[in-house]
Amino acid sequence: MLEIKNGHQIGHWEVVDFLGRGAFAQVFLATDSEGNHSALKAGDNSGGGSFVPRFEQVTAERDPSRVSPDETPAEALFLDPAAGARPEVLNASEVDQLILAEAEMLKSASDRGVPNLRGIVEKDGRPVLVMDAIDGSTLRDKIR
Repeated sequence: MLEIKNGHQIGHWEVVDFLGRGAFAQVFLATDSEGNHSALKAGDNSGGGSFVPRFEQVTAERDPSRVSPDETPAEALFLDPAAGARPEVLNASEVDQLILAEAEMLKSASDRGVPNLRGIVEKDGRPVLVMDAIDGSTLRDKIR
């Protein structure tokens, strides 16, 4: 698991705040030496056993189609109308592949609601996306 905290240096960016996490990544606000802000998105190792009970608790409380991805940290959540919801634990290599695939999608996207990809840096040999920091609410806020 990548350990990233306020004050850590990643590339020429200094982490200043934790912004949130999703199914397989965490996002941080960072600044460069000139005070420019960016969002850093780093993959997180799969939680496996410690998070599967949380998944089961959340899905037992309500319809799986209403479960936010950030409620099942570091697992891929597959929703199938016939089979129901199931988590799949990902290893670090699979998470890194997802991060790099997202980078490829961001390179070709051009919409004011999609952050520009500024680059890819590494932390402990793992890819970290450097993106525009966009003010606004989280996906979780939008879903609820």
